[in-house]
Amino acid sequence: MVAPEIETGDVETEGQRDARIKTKDAKDAAANDMKIYGLTQEEHHKIENDIGGDNDDGDKPKWLINPTSDFMKKWDIFQALVLFYLSITVPIRVGFSVQAAGAGYMLDLFVDIYFWADIIVNFVKGYEDSSGIIVYDMKKIRKNYMSSWFSLDLVASLPIDLALRLGEGNFLCSIASSCVKAKKNRDGNEGQLFRLFKLFRLVRLVKMLRLIRLQRLLERYQDELFDLMPTIKMCKLVFILILLGHIFGCFFYFFSTHDYRIESEILAVKAGDITPWMHSEFGDAGCFPDCPCSDDAIDGCIEGDSLANADAYWASELQIEETMLGERYIASMYWAFTTMTTVGYGDISAVTMSERTFAMLGMLVGGFAFSAMIGSISTVFASRDLSKQAAAKRIDLVSAFVRDRNMEKTLRMQVLGFFRKQQVVAYDERDFLQQMPYQIRAEVLRHCYGNIVEQVPMFEGASDVFITEVLFCLDPKIFVAGVMITQKGEVGNDMYILESGDVELLEDDQVKVLKVLPSGSYFGEEICLGHAERQINVRAKANCRICCLSKEDLDPLLDQWPEIRETIKEWYNKRMDHFAECSRNNGNSTSKLPKRTNLVGKKNHEQNIEARLETMETDVRGINTQLEKLTQLMIEIDKKLGGSGDAEVPSSPAKNLPKIETISSY
Repeated sequence: MVAPEIETGDVETEGQRDARIKTKDAKDAAANDMKIYGLTQEEHHKIENDIGGDNDDGDKPKWLINPTSDFMKKWDIFQALVLFYLSITVPIRVGFSVQAAGAGYMLDLFVDIYFWADIIVNFVKGYEDSSGIIVYDMKKIRKNYMSSWFSLDLVASLPIDLALRLGEGNFLCSIASSCVKAKKNRDGNEGQLFRLFKLFRLVRLVKMLRLIRLQRLLERYQDELFDLMPTIKMCKLVFILILLGHIFGCFFYFFSTHDYRIESEILAVKAGDITPWMHSEFGDAGCFPDCPCSDDAIDGCIEGDSLANADAYWASELQIEETMLGERYIASMYWAFTTMTTVGYGDISAVTMSERTFAMLGMLVGGFAFSAMIGSISTVFASRDLSKQAAAKRIDLVSAFVRDRNMEKTLRMQVLGFFRKQQVVAYDERDFLQQMPYQIRAEVLRHCYGNIVEQVPMFEGASDVFITEVLFCLDPKIFVAGVMITQKGEVGNDMYILESGDVELLEDDQVKVLKVLPSGSYFGEEICLGHAERQINVRAKANCRICCLSKEDLDPLLDQWPEIRETIKEWYNKRMDHFAECSRNNGNSTSKLPKRTNLVGKKNHEQNIEARLETMETDVRGINTQLEKLTQLMIEIDKKLGGSGDAEVPSSPAKNLPKIETISSY
């Protein structure tokens, strides 16, 4: 790039020259990075700004909060408790017109204050962006919160109950728990206003919108609660089911009260033509003991009394309603669950217009939700142990195989016993491991097979990469006691590492025991040393868990780390010598001893191929010599039979053979 020119007449100082050179070098470096890594100019600037980044806790302002800090965990736990409290109290207070007073009202005020404090916390709490980096930039934090949860939190935090109490003039008496429920005229315009006033109290339900946050909290901490997640999932479904019944029951009672009966229904109730379920269940709980339980009688009792008696009546009614709240709540919940489960015994049924309207809504929403919850619960139960289901399915397939082949009982029990002992998983372990980064994969494999790494001599001094690759190739199997794992002379394809249990090395007669190998031992290594046949008999002494390494997986690793093959060969020959000595000591000198091997490593493997090619070349030359002798014999026979003896002698086949070059690589 061309450096900026100095205007004529200007004298460039040394500092300006250094700055110009530094700027030029920076631009050249940026252009070079853009060419090498294919970055745009904006991407390059972003990377440069992120280098030495300012997102660490050490660089963030002290008044900002780390979303993964212990403080936020405790804050979220407390929020879950608050939301659970709201899910219980809000429907009851709205549905049964139960007013909080004293300590209960102070607790509600504290919850409102907590919600506003939570909004403030969200404005000063960092967040994790899509790239996994915690952002502490105030503008970005504000924009992220405003575009996500702010609207919901703001609506749910509105102090609606406080506004209602201030409008009624009941704020101070609510704190002192000294409010007296006033008499309400249930006729005329005042009755309509009273209904509207009660409907307005439904706005309190917006606080329950914060229950949506519970799902977000579970998602945030699901990894930390991994061991408890199956139980948490089950509890969550049960909680949702109970919460739906709780809400439907409370609001069925809410719309069953006198305030939501139309005029014709009130007249029918007074005449005895219809009997709402609250009349039949509670006899309109709240009437004077000396008065009949009907609306006409109540009005007469109240209108015939003084104002003091009326006030005493409503105070008494409030007290009775509080004492009988549990009974009415149970009856409402009973209706809700019989409706949601579509049982509907009919002892509590909708009679008035408002009751029937809400009952239809309950049947639609509740029935659908109940069916969905039951299906989800069944799914959770079914997915608790997928491996058991996979094992059962495999046994069914093996049973079908055994049944189709008409196996005798002894053989059938051996086959089924072998497969029942195998560990079956419902997933492809290798596929999962292969998708992981190397570091995570190595840690997972060390966690799963750490005892093997500590016990197997083959891993001593080996690199971590080799150990990780070997562990990745392991295929665990279970062998029951008494089963022959390998038999001498069979064509083998696996090397075995004994993870747990003991195995016996047997003589050719498969009776006498040469040696007992404990866990951590390995055998069958001859398959990677040039032997196709097994060299010794191995039997499970007890139930064994053995990890298999196939030749296809092991050979590339040993070619890459030839010193490991050398070590395996060295110990294999020592083992074979020891077996031979043990066999001679047992008086079996006539037994065919296991073979030693000289085939070690890539270099010796190449030398072996060269030797075999030289042998083949020698054999071809021998065949050529025999052909020449046969040709001379044919000429002599031709002469004796009176021929000219001028038969053409075929050229030596060896002359036409291509020269076999020495192999330098394999």
